[in-house]
Amino acid sequence: MPTEVMPGDLEELQERLWGSGSRYAVDLLARASLHRPVMVDAAAAVAAISPYTWLLHRIGPAGIRLTRAGYLPPAIVRDAFETLNWDQGWLGEGAKEHLTPPVLELRQSARRMALVRPHRGMLFRTALGDRLSRDPGRLWWHIASRLPEARAEAERDAGLLLLLAVASATPLDTQVAHEHLRRGMAALGWKDTRTGQPLDDGQALEAARDTWSCLRRLGAIPEQRQGGRPAPPGPAAVSLARAALRRLVA
Repeated sequence: MPTEVMPGDLEELQERLWGSGSRYAVDLLARASLHRPVMVDAAAAVAAISPYTWLLHRIGPAGIRLTRAGYLPPAIVRDAFETLNWDQGWLGEGAKEHLTPPVLELRQSARRMALVRPHRGMLFRTALGDRLSRDPGRLWWHIASRLPEARAEAERDAGLLLLLAVASATPLDTQVAHEHLRRGMAALGWKDTRTGQPLDDGQALEAARDTWSCLRRLGAIPEQRQGGRPAPPGPAAVSLARAALRRLVA
């Protein structure tokens, strides 16, 4: 059974949003319903983490030899595209990792989550990655516990705001995310250090880039059909975001 660890960063974020005087921020917290139990559909959870499961299985016990430049070999990049259906709508051959952001970002994310590690020109599973490769349920909880993906305070705040949007079932596309993050980061007091002005849309989304990419990868931010309205995240995505915010770990 998962146990709850209410993180200090979430408590701090809530206090800052409540104290900001922003009705938008207070409404966002209310809609996220973080007090409710997190219910996870097993099949949906397994489907969501399939990119990470694929990578761990593809590396296997023996590891993968990286190219001389330190990238995944073209055959494995192509395999990722075909197996994970990332070739739909992709312009290009999808073979060189440094020219294929979905694959490169997946590997980088897996490394930040302590699932893989490079060593002497090889890519290996970590001991944790090895264990979780055989337990997709625990892998889901582990990934949730490592969100938001952030290496700086602004990235943490922006990532938490994105998770709140998903937890509140807000339909997100790039345009909506721009507005959401700009308003949220302004409520939290973030400003451009050069101009002293609140962050613009692009700056706010850039701060959340790694978390945005991860949530897209996990299906928590649905792909938008061309010319269509953004779709709300499904129940599994809402559960993932709420588990991440509350640091529910197995």
